[in-house]
Amino acid sequence: MKSKQSNHVASTWFHYFGQDQALVAWPERFRSVLGAFIGLGVTVVVGKWLGEWVGINEWLMASLGASALLIFVLPSSPMAQPWAVIAGNVVSALVGITCATYINDVLLALPIAVALAIMAMFILRCLHPPAAAVALIAILGHVTIYRYAFFPVMLDSMVMCLVASFYNTLTGKVYPTRPPKPELKNKAAQMSRVQAEAQLDTILAEYQEVMDVDRAELIEIIQAGSKLETKNSV
Repeated sequence: MKSKQSNHVASTWFHYFGQDQALVAWPERFRSVLGAFIGLGVTVVVGKWLGEWVGINEWLMASLGASALLIFVLPSSPMAQPWAVIAGNVVSALVGITCATYINDVLLALPIAVALAIMAMFILRCLHPPAAAVALIAILGHVTIYRYAFFPVMLDSMVMCLVASFYNTLTGKVYPTRPPKPELKNKAAQMSRVQAEAQLDTILAEYQEVMDVDRAELIEIIQAGSKLETKNSV
């Protein structure tokens, strides 16, 4: 009895040390790592070349490493899609530059910039966690030139997403994600996509939290669950 209780306590504590994350196969680990290496490598080369060509020393943003993790490790995440990466980084840079320009107190500018950047990403539906760091970088680096939001921020983001599109596709990952298919293979066994979307909207409205899962995948899960229920009831 004590042994079972000890095992339960141990498993509970281990949960907080990564046990809640799925075990990833080694081939997928190497695929993700190689993708991040290639993506950042190409972005660095392109950014440095263009920077030297136009005479600008700022050609890479530090938060791109975090973006690479999302794009190559979690390519199906809504927060890793091109619109989220590019728009999220650019709007956060614009917010950070504006705060750096008009708020003299750095300690006040830092939280305001991040908060406003997150709100802007909510409004534009381009939530991208590493983008919040772009706002901080603008404050800490005393960046007051709006050109920074477009070079290197927008350029780096676009190059990274372009490389990811080729690499993820070649290695069997769909990137960017596709919208749900309008036609179902077995309409009798599955609920319609419209019904599944309506059910998903109802669930998300009650859940009231940001979901880091592709919407199309969630719809497919609901349809698959409906198919399973239909099969078991027969």
